Amino acid sequence: MPSGQSGAVITEVDPDGPSANVLRQGDVILSVNGQAITNAAEAGRELQKVASGRIARVLVWRGDGEVFVTVRKQ
Repeated sequence: MPSGQSGAVITEVDPDGPSANVLRQGDVILSVNGQAITNAAEAGRELQKVASGRIARVLVWRGDGEVFVTVRKQ
């Protein structure tokens, strides 16, 4: 991850949850729907704002680069 950048590290993904096969253990969440994330609490707050059945656009640092993924909230 680039120096000076922060985010929330994903330590576990529920295999039966909406993030299964989208987010991976070790991904670092950098933003949710355009809102910068610096820690797990912020990631949780931003994801809570997404209405059930709607999609969150999540920017993650994976490996050596940034990747946008979408997660449909249950």
